[in-house]
Amino acid sequence: MYNRAHQRFGTLIWKQSQENKIATNSCINCPATVAACMLGELTGDNSWYDKALTIYAGQRKLLYNAETGEVWDSGAWTADGEREPGANHWVSTYNQGTMLGAATLLYLYTKDSMYLEDAKKVYERSRDHLTNNNKIISVCQTVNGDLCGFKGILMRYVRTYAETFHLEEPLQWMEKNAWHAWQNRNSGGVIWSAWLTKTAESLTRKEGDDEKDVTNDAFGASTAVSVAFNAHVNRRFAKSVSEGLQPEYFDDIKFAQLTEDATEGRVTTPALSGGWICFRNVDFGQDGVSSLDLRLKATKARSFVQVYVDELTDDGLMGRNSGFLTRGDWSDVVVPFKSGVTGVHDVYIRFSGEGVQVGGIKSTGSSSGGHKILKR
Repeated sequence: MYNRAHQRFGTLIWKQSQENKIATNSCINCPATVAACMLGELTGDNSWYDKALTIYAGQRKLLYNAETGEVWDSGAWTADGEREPGANHWVSTYNQGTMLGAATLLYLYTKDSMYLEDAKKVYERSRDHLTNNNKIISVCQTVNGDLCGFKGILMRYVRTYAETFHLEEPLQWMEKNAWHAWQNRNSGGVIWSAWLTKTAESLTRKEGDDEKDVTNDAFGASTAVSVAFNAHVNRRFAKSVSEGLQPEYFDDIKFAQLTEDATEGRVTTPALSGGWICFRNVDFGQDGVSSLDLRLKATKARSFVQVYVDELTDDGLMGRNSGFLTRGDWSDVVVPFKSGVTGVHDVYIRFSGEGVQVGGIKSTGSSSGGHKILKR
């Protein structure tokens, strides 16, 4: 796709049949940037990030207002690579959301503050100018067609933004919108995309200049699910290792699932090898922590866990349990850190080997050498 669509000014063409070959759209550039970042992360091939950076640079120059945080819908280049007059300055929740995601992922890769500032401006513009006086999203109040699902796309990237930069306010904003949408459900529990009005029992309403009857689209109904889920899975933003971490308070998870364990009487996380569970905004305190005590169980041989702080890289790897886990029974396993950890961080527990489960986490030692007995 990139080879077919890439323009010499960095952006992507909408479709091969378009008449103006140097015109482009935010709804192509921003999702492609997100996809390229994800491919870079998954494959370890930084050439995907190079493509993401190139697309984003063109998008930012042509279809973004860095002063206001507006992501414009579409436009075209002049022959010398400048902005052609007459761009479509329509601002949508979809384009705001995907550029928010692109800026956030590129910040994680580059640590360039420009991307952080872009993400902040895009989020604040969305929150303050695509909403009513109560900060409830007031655009996309249609219940049919592509437009009805746009704000659900915004919500997934607001969550990415909030969790990446440890911001609680965006999660609270989404929760407020989720609650408003929930109040406008019908008796069947369906919430259409027009969150500002009560969902009709018939799921139909009149829209447009000709007052045409339209029926609720499933894509539109998904927006309420998106905002409710992304507002925060566990409703616990701040966490502390001194109080212990239970699996049900996870913030992100990959190749793993939550399940009840009858012998433990708690939620645990069976995982595939390479899977992980992440707890964000975890406070390690001022004295610091030099190890964690994990409640673990393995059903197969040659299994172990690794603990990462902030990122799943060699730089973020703090330690792993010694040897391999004993198969069968639950046990408390100490994972010593290569250095003490203080302050607030994201914590990843990564599983190597099949059939590993984690039932709880607590800190066992401070950086100064003292031992803490803390509830799990």
